[in-house]
Amino acid sequence: MNPSVQGAGAAAARAGLQARLRHAMAVGDPRRLMVLARNGIPSSITVTLVALALAALHWKNGQQVWIAAWMLGFVAVRLVVVAVCLKYQREARESTEMASHWVRTVIWLGFAQGLAWGLGGFVLVEPGNIVNEALLHVTVATIALSVVPTLAHFYPALVAYILPVFLGLAARNLWVGDAHHAALAGLVLIAGTYGLAAGWAYARIHAENRAQREENQRLIEALSIENEATRSAQQRAEAAQHAQGRLFAAANHDLRQPLHAIGLMAQSLRAATPAQAAELGARISDCVDDMDRLVEELLDLARAESTRTHLNPATVDVQALAAELIGIYGSVAQAKRLQLFSSVQPLVLNTDRALLRRILVNLLSNAIRYTPRGEVELGAQQDAAEIRVFVRDTGIGIAPEEHARVFDAFYQVPGVARGGQSGFGLGLATVRRFAHSLGGRITLTSSPGQGSTFSLHLPRGALEPLQSGEAAVPAPDALRGLRVLLVDDDPRALAAMQSLLADWGCEVRACAGIAQALDAAAQGLAPQLLVTDVYLDVDHPDQTGFVLLERLRALYGQLPAVLISGESDADVLAQARASGLALLRKPVRPIQLRATLSHLLA
Repeated sequence: MNPSVQGAGAAAARAGLQARLRHAMAVGDPRRLMVLARNGIPSSITVTLVALALAALHWKNGQQVWIAAWMLGFVAVRLVVVAVCLKYQREARESTEMASHWVRTVIWLGFAQGLAWGLGGFVLVEPGNIVNEALLHVTVATIALSVVPTLAHFYPALVAYILPVFLGLAARNLWVGDAHHAALAGLVLIAGTYGLAAGWAYARIHAENRAQREENQRLIEALSIENEATRSAQQRAEAAQHAQGRLFAAANHDLRQPLHAIGLMAQSLRAATPAQAAELGARISDCVDDMDRLVEELLDLARAESTRTHLNPATVDVQALAAELIGIYGSVAQAKRLQLFSSVQPLVLNTDRALLRRILVNLLSNAIRYTPRGEVELGAQQDAAEIRVFVRDTGIGIAPEEHARVFDAFYQVPGVARGGQSGFGLGLATVRRFAHSLGGRITLTSSPGQGSTFSLHLPRGALEPLQSGEAAVPAPDALRGLRVLLVDDDPRALAAMQSLLADWGCEVRACAGIAQALDAAAQGLAPQLLVTDVYLDVDHPDQTGFVLLERLRALYGQLPAVLISGESDADVLAQARASGLALLRKPVRPIQLRATLSHLLA
């Protein structure tokens, strides 16, 4: 360590200690007040008896009137001391204000007692009686010095007591005037100086001890706070571990269910008739959709709980986002004979579009899933303080006592069956965490049989009115005749995606990598859309869909593209957003892919 820095630190420590010492010696230790109060009564009695003995010793040869007056004053002072001690023992409190008041009282009482002894020297005068003179000085000095250790806790009180005693005796000896008493005056001053010096040493020791006690108390309190924080952190960690265990157990159950069903149905396909095969295929597709939905929800929940979640705020056209979602879920709602509509007013919101979209996707899918008849509305309102984006349905509703628990992971409302189309209890847990990430909150208004309204409350952002207009919704056959360049290094995925796009009426050119895709372009292929995996060669990580798109756009201009990835890489997501590309994560549901393609072409 740098010596100058070390020296500066030591100097600062000494300065801090000195400041605490000055404060401690100025105020005193309030806890010692009770010791003084308890010792004040017996010491007053003892000192009064000693004063009476000295008065009796000088009574015969002294000025009896003055001696009597002095004794009355001395006794009066001691009675006041006794009364104050009794009062303090009855009324003492630990408050700072009360302690400060009593410390001031101790100082004044110390001065009064010292003055009583100092005046006594002028009354009890027998210059010719060396024995009595010596006895007076020894007695008064002994009594005065005996209180040094006790009054050192309140050094101002000690000073107030010592000065009148020894200055009074010294002045009295100088007043007598002979050489013998002049020498006594010098001795008295030396004794008084010693008393003040000894008292200062005691006071410093007491102040250091008190400062150390206070520092130890602060350390104990800090340690207690730290221990409590550690206990709380440990409890949170144990709770998180327990919740994680429940999460994995539930996820394991919900993943094994559709896998089990797929295995059984795949076995049944071997001996199935064409009609049975079609039905089994539809059921297998439903199971795959269930597994896909669970994996997607688990990934969303993990991303929402991650401390590394990175927000990408941007200008979001809420009305356009609502039109996109209505287009995606319109066919699903229509299949259930539900009316799905948007009442979103023209709004522009500064937020993370991907998180906002995931929130609305979860709420809309839940609303459609749990609404057997009626309607589902996606709306948005604004007031002076916030924006409320909501999803309202006329579904089965939720009892008030369940409102708080529906946002817990894997919690299912009693009476709602698990599996199939019932969901997994992860969507609302994800919604709540995403809402917190956006700086908002989720509220629920619902009752059984009356439907539900889930509202996302967000801080009011930079809002600008847009020109109202109907969102363009592509026709069902909008993909027919679309020239698609499909690129994937996995032959099975490539064949399956090619078959799906062909079923939708697309003209598909399938390529197994960047080289084949560029060869097709060199042969005159003019695609209208690129659908590509992100990573196209496991042996060459630099061969990505981004690279392919860049080369194709050099040939065809702003070619629309959809990227597909099985990774949850934040860098890939950020690069896709920066390039304005649609990025879908595997496994991709057909309805999700078709909605994305339709939105790109709208």
